[in-house]
Amino acid sequence: MSKSSHGQSGQITAEFLFAIVICFGFFMLFFVLSFTFSIVEVGQYIAYSVARAQVGSNVDAATQKNAALQKYQGFINNQAFQALFQNGWFVFGKTPDIRQTPF
Repeated sequence: MSKSSHGQSGQITAEFLFAIVICFGFFMLFFVLSFTFSIVEVGQYIAYSVARAQVGSNVDAATQKNAALQKYQGFINNQAFQALFQNGWFVFGKTPDIRQTPF
């Protein structure tokens, strides 16, 4: 062994472990961000779909509101979405605040 490399044995292992921890941290950060943005997109779609169900002409305003509530409950009770909404990370209200817009 040469004198210059004698005190540096194991240095590459420490650098490798440090790099792996940093890479794993960035991976987790990007995963959480992409998952959060996906849930935001799903929430926006639900809001859009419920609003479309409410805006459609019907017999009266109460029937329109009921159609929107049924659409919302259909989304919330859907098994594909329940795993997203009941994991404790993201919370959607039990009943939305549906308001009539004067035209």
